[in-house]
Amino acid sequence: MTNSNQEYRLPDVINIGGMKCGTTSLFHYMRAHPEVGTSRYKQTYFFNDQGEARSEREGNWHKGLEWYRKEWPTSGRVIFEGLSLGYTDWPIEDGIPERMHSVLPDVRFIYMVRNPVERAVSHWMNSYAKSMEHRPIEEALLSDIDDYRLNAYVRRGLYAMQLKRYLPHFDDISRYLVVPFEDFRDRKRETLRTIFRFMGVDENYWSEAFDVIHHPASLQRRKNPVGMFLQRSIGERIYYRLRSYQRHWMETLLYRPFSKRIERPVLAPDVQARLLERFAPDIEELSAITGKPFKGWLESR
Repeated sequence: MTNSNQEYRLPDVINIGGMKCGTTSLFHYMRAHPEVGTSRYKQTYFFNDQGEARSEREGNWHKGLEWYRKEWPTSGRVIFEGLSLGYTDWPIEDGIPERMHSVLPDVRFIYMVRNPVERAVSHWMNSYAKSMEHRPIEEALLSDIDDYRLNAYVRRGLYAMQLKRYLPHFDDISRYLVVPFEDFRDRKRETLRTIFRFMGVDENYWSEAFDVIHHPASLQRRKNPVGMFLQRSIGERIYYRLRSYQRHWMETLLYRPFSKRIERPVLAPDVQARLLERFAPDIEELSAITGKPFKGWLESR
């Protein structure tokens, strides 16, 4: 399962998404497993073309394969890459499966998914906390709801649409492990066993690190005017130059005193029903592709 070139190990398994589906926690759990090798940071942005990722400085394809090789350890039975933004954000970011196939034709994938309505709420909270979103949640989620090119809250929750971008290049469905966030959250030990088994490492390994939840939505905070001033005067100049863990500490130390906790919104029944209507065909298609039931996602809460 490992790459034959021991001098430069490249990933055996890549987590391709989705956003706000537990990918950060999974990355840290992988780092705690003694048989898994990871990059130092969660996101390499290698398969993002320059200019496609959140900032033009984050698309690293132009740096070449030698740069990517140096991101990986030589130890570990299996090498794992955590999610980079854009791996399942087509068509905003295009060409990623093609680039992956040109470099890693034998790679396998973990795709973490979540009730798309719940995912959209967490996505809005994340964007609102970072002042990337100023609209009320219901306006933001329903705006251009039928045009996934314009509505990121919808686009990132169309899991079947995103997965189908990979299938022409990696057509063996056994290469994919689709992990519902709900299982990851509520049946963690069993779900991690399934993930480790898929990867070919000790499925019975357990660590106290697996009890930690990273970046929970319940800790999201919105900046006040002072926090916004700090973001504009300092943060926007250096934020995208930082690694993900440095960004986390920047948010914690620089902005926390000038921010307020965001309570998780409760959607009006008619808004939730409209979102479920929008996602329903994709949910059914995802079930057909993977053979997994996602019926619970179609129920109103």
